[in-house]
Amino acid sequence: MLKERVKSILLVSLVMAMILVSACGTTQYTLNTSVEPAGSGSVSPSGGSHNEGAPVKLTAKPNEGYVFDRWSGDATGTSSSITMTMNTNKDVTAHFSKKQAVEPAINTFTVTFSAEPAGSGSIWPSGGSFEGGESVTFTASPHMGYIFDRWSGDASGAMQSITVTVDGDKSIVVHFSVEPEEEPEPLRFTLTTSVKPEGSGSIAPSGKSYQEGFKITLTATPAKGYTFEGWSGDVSGTTETVNITMNSDKSVIAHFLPIPEFVLMSTAFQDGEDIPVKYTCAGEDISPQLAWSGTPEGTEMFVLIVDDPDARLGVFTHWVIYNIPADVFELGEGIPKLEELANGAQQGINNFAEYGYSGPCPPPGDKHEYRFIIYAVDTIIDLLPVGATKQKVLEAIQGHILGQVQISGYYQS
Repeated sequence: MLKERVKSILLVSLVMAMILVSACGTTQYTLNTSVEPAGSGSVSPSGGSHNEGAPVKLTAKPNEGYVFDRWSGDATGTSSSITMTMNTNKDVTAHFSKKQAVEPAINTFTVTFSAEPAGSGSIWPSGGSFEGGESVTFTASPHMGYIFDRWSGDASGAMQSITVTVDGDKSIVVHFSVEPEEEPEPLRFTLTTSVKPEGSGSIAPSGKSYQEGFKITLTATPAKGYTFEGWSGDVSGTTETVNITMNSDKSVIAHFLPIPEFVLMSTAFQDGEDIPVKYTCAGEDISPQLAWSGTPEGTEMFVLIVDDPDARLGVFTHWVIYNIPADVFELGEGIPKLEELANGAQQGINNFAEYGYSGPCPPPGDKHEYRFIIYAVDTIIDLLPVGATKQKVLEAIQGHILGQVQISGYYQS
């Protein structure tokens, strides 16, 4: 009995040993997966080690905007799920492609035409299929002996050309009537227009053929930088509109003049140059000569401001003069430091607390810019007491400035 039990134990031990030996000797293979292009999808499982002969089911899942295309490497096919047997190391790539945008279907509708009476005319285009929502212009052409009358059916109107929005099938009838007997054609005359100099303006209407006796109002419009001067040819006058009756061929010319540029200048220095010592606190400290031209239309008076934007404590005012009459175009050298000048111009208080002009006087070693600015203003200003500051003057002319021009001079002490 004991002998039999020992045999059984030995047999079981032998079997277990054989199983262990078999398990320890199993071969494993590696599965590697990838996707093309990067970020287009994923593969499950993504890889790993598997026993020899083991079946592995791979599933390709596309990301949004992509669809599965095919497998490559150690797998082939176009099905997104495949099963492969692990009998060696495997490298598998899942390929995805971008989804193709699906264009919406375009609805089309049919437009048909008929003419009343039959054979009296035609339509172009003659009808057919058109995209839904498309706007199509159709023109009626009468045959000899007929004239266009009107539209009916799915269109209406008395204009020879109509625009139809094709939002469904359309059936349209065009009506023609018998052409009346011709009356003698009235005389027609041609209007020709031009401008001088070329490009300086325009005339409306620009000219064409008109029936005898037709009355036309012509309007001349200057281009930017020009002003109207007058008419010549078969009309005359200096107003921008003129009337003409077409009783013969007519030729009309509109003349324009360039608007003078508003400019400021000085005989003492050129714009951007140094100011002579004579006009500074180190010299005679008198105002330089100034002159201007090209006054904007509507100017009632001028304002002159001279200041120093480079002053250490902010913009420093050197001269304020206002209500310079509109017919004055020059200030001579050495304007007196008075509240009111002989020509009626008034002088304000500068930052030296003085009336009139006080010349450049920068700290030693500093080079400053001095701005001479003249304003053309459409109104006279009344500031009491006399001797206003630059700020008060600029506030008073706000909204009334027709033009301004500036020159700058420089001075270093």
